[in-house]
Amino acid sequence: MAPLLDVRNLTASFSVGNAWVPAVRNVSFALDRGEVVGLVGESGCGKSATALSLMRLLPDPAGRITSGSVLLDGVDVLSMDDTQLRQTRGGRIAMVFQDPFSCLNPTMTLGDQVIEAVRAHSGLSRQEARQKTLDLLRSVHMPMPELRMKQYPHQVSGGQRQRVMIAMAFAGNPELIIADEPTTALDVTVQAQVLALMLDLRARTGAAILLITHDLGVVAETCDRMMVMYAGRIVEEGPTQSVFSRPGHPYTKGLLASLPTIEGPRSARLPSIPGQPPAPAEVAGGCAFADRCPDVMERCRQAEPERIEIGPGIGVRCWLHAAPQGAGSLDDRNPAACDDAADSPSVETGIG
Repeated sequence: MAPLLDVRNLTASFSVGNAWVPAVRNVSFALDRGEVVGLVGESGCGKSATALSLMRLLPDPAGRITSGSVLLDGVDVLSMDDTQLRQTRGGRIAMVFQDPFSCLNPTMTLGDQVIEAVRAHSGLSRQEARQKTLDLLRSVHMPMPELRMKQYPHQVSGGQRQRVMIAMAFAGNPELIIADEPTTALDVTVQAQVLALMLDLRARTGAAILLITHDLGVVAETCDRMMVMYAGRIVEEGPTQSVFSRPGHPYTKGLLASLPTIEGPRSARLPSIPGQPPAPAEVAGGCAFADRCPDVMERCRQAEPERIEIGPGIGVRCWLHAAPQGAGSLDDRNPAACDDAADSPSVETGIG
C-alpha cells in the first residue's frame, strides 16, 4: 500500500543577506496511515522548518521551498492552488503548535474558535457546529466544556489551551496530524496527559501523527518509528526500538548517551556532545557532524555520506557503515568495527 505521506528530496531555504541558505536539505521520508513517527534533534536542526514546509507555512518572502515534493495520497501539496490548499490544511492535514497561547485569538472565546474550525471543513450550521464543538471538547477530556466554550484563552491553563488546539486539529477529521513540540511548555504530568490524549484520538480516528520533539523519552513511549535530524538532514531513521537498542550514527549515540538511567551512580555526570550544531550558512562539504564526531575520518570532511541501509527499515548517513576507501587504509574503519562500537555499552558523547 502506498504511504499516506511521501516526502521526496525536500529542500527549504531562508533568505540571509543576498543568498538563500537551506535549512532543510534534501529530506525524504514516508508515513503510513495510522503510524506515529517521531522527528528528533537539537534546537535549530530544521525540525520545525520541515513541519512548516509540509503545510506550506514558511514565512513569505523570507522562506521558500526550493525543491522536492510532498505527496499526500499521491497528490503534491506543493503544487496545489489556493482552493485545494485551504481544503487540505485543517481538513486532511492539521497541525498542533508548540505554543497554543500565541496561536489562539485572544479576542474570541474558545468555543467560537473551535466552531470556526468545524465550520471551515464541514457544511454544518452554527448550531450543529456548536454541538460538535462540545463533543470535541469532551473527547479531549476538557473539564466543564460548556463553561470553557464561553471563556477566553487567558482564562484557562496551558494544558487546557493545548486541549483546545488538539480539538481544533481534529475538527476536520484529518488523516495526518503534525504536532510540533506540543508538550514543551507543560509540566510533566500534563505532558503525559496530552500525549495519551493524542494517541487515544489516533486510535479512534486512524490519523497518522508526525511528532516533532527534542524529548527522546517521549519518542520511546509514543512512536512506532523515529527520525534523527542534524543540520537539516535526516541522519538516521528506523523502528524506535531498533534505533534505541542499536544506534548507528555517532550523533544518535550521543543523544541517547545523554539520557539519565536509574542504574547510573548519582555522582556520575551525563556525557555531552562537544561544540554546537552549525548554522545553516556554515554547512559546507562533507558530513555536517564531522567537527563534533568522536569517530571522524578524513573522508567525512571530503564528501557527505549517502543513506546506507544497516538493517530492516534502518537507514544511516555515516561513512562508518560504508565500505573502506582502500584495503588497509588507516583513515577508514570497516563495518565490523562499527558494529562492535554499536554493541559497546559505553558511549562517550551526549547532548548538553
